Amino acid sequence: MDSLRLAKVLGQRIRELRDAQGVTADEVAASARHFGLPWQRSTVATLETGKRGLAAEELLMLPLVLGRAGVSGVRLIDLLSNPIALTDRLSVQPKGFQQLLEGVGGQSLSLGYWTGPVTAEDVDWSSVLRRLREMSAQLPGDLQGRLVRAAEGDMRGEAEQKAARRLGYSALQVSVAAHLRWGRSLTSERDDRVASRGGKGSVSAARGHVTRELDKELIEELQPFPRGEK
Repeated sequence: MDSLRLAKVLGQRIRELRDAQGVTADEVAASARHFGLPWQRSTVATLETGKRGLAAEELLMLPLVLGRAGVSGVRLIDLLSNPIALTDRLSVQPKGFQQLLEGVGGQSLSLGYWTGPVTAEDVDWSSVLRRLREMSAQLPGDLQGRLVRAAEGDMRGEAEQKAARRLGYSALQVSVAAHLRWGRSLTSERDDRVASRGGKGSVSAARGHVTRELDKELIEELQPFPRGEK
């Protein structure tokens, strides 16, 4: 699942919960004003469409606002139901937000995964090397080292970066998996498969079909990697 921005996720959940319990946007706005927030119906509308974000104070007060308006039993964690992109480089899984709210630091797997350009310093090389050691009997000579160098060079490719976001792995892990599977970069494999379909339908449709196909094959190679590590 692709990560959404926090404002978009919160907005969607507010609308879903409000509609499910028959609460109007006017009632939510009135509840917010009761707690000292200068909300109007239009404020709620822009929140629900993701066009307006929440200040830290508003976010913390959101369960109170919704509860007083008639949306019962809502906890802040209940509003965070999708992987959320906090920045261009970090997405957080829903279960990781509890740890964030508790102030848990470090690189917990449940907290998130990198989604932006990855540098050598960002990479957890141990997970990559563990995977390669598992295959050492099948990789003659210096193939391991050459594979890692090739994967590191390819991990900044468009397909590698997008697959990392979709699958929840680092771009390096995706790149290594591609080289193990096809002996070349994911971007090259994707482009060749799309080209081989020739005039069968639109290019975008062909690329979508190929992407789904490649994702399934990549998952088989990615299984031994710790999911979500940088």
